Amino acid sequence: MAQAFFDHLSEFTSTSTDTMVADFEGQTVAERGQVAPSVVMVLELMNEEGLDISSEQRNQLTPELVGAAYKAIVMAQRDSWPDYLMEGGKVVFWEISDPVNIPRNPAQSIMDQIKGLVEDLVRETG
Repeated sequence: MAQAFFDHLSEFTSTSTDTMVADFEGQTVAERGQVAPSVVMVLELMNEEGLDISSEQRNQLTPELVGAAYKAIVMAQRDSWPDYLMEGGKVVFWEISDPVNIPRNPAQSIMDQIKGLVEDLVRETG
């Protein structure tokens, strides 16, 4: 969600990654929706915003990606962070619930929260 909003609103582009992709590297959001039906609701919410994230792929976060980034926005729980995220001062933590596996109304609220944070980020970065 955050990547789609950022790329839509900003002059810059972003990369979305996960701290624990494992065997799901390269899996698209649509493919994830086939085995995790609650992801379908996230796809629907984003489509209602005019953003299709179905072809976005899961990517593993690496030290190289963090090193090359201007800023790293992290929404994963801190206990799952790799050590290299603590270094360098590029990390901003957004405490946001996961919109997967919850009812639509709370998921909509989470999406709205993410969109608001991204809008603030775009005002800051361009």
